[in-house]
Amino acid sequence: MKYVIKLEKLEGIAVVQSADVGTWLKSYDPEAYDGRGDVQATTNRDEAMRFDSLQEAHELWKRQPKARPLRDDGKPNRPLSAFTIRVEPA
Repeated sequence: MKYVIKLEKLEGIAVVQSADVGTWLKSYDPEAYDGRGDVQATTNRDEAMRFDSLQEAHELWKRQPKARPLRDDGKPNRPLSAFTIRVEPA
């Protein structure tokens, strides 16, 4: 079974080029913008990124960029975790 990530709610500050709440994750580059991340979303579920497992989707959500692994406050920098997500079957 394949899975997709739905962006449910934006909690923090993120570099968001094309991502609205209620859309699906189309692409994510945690290294973009000097480790601040770039999120691209789509309203078309068929264009969403596909994951082989729930764990793979969760690992992407928690991924820290190599360019900036920590935030200014010393906590892990995980740009995509600014979103509350829901992982759904594709």
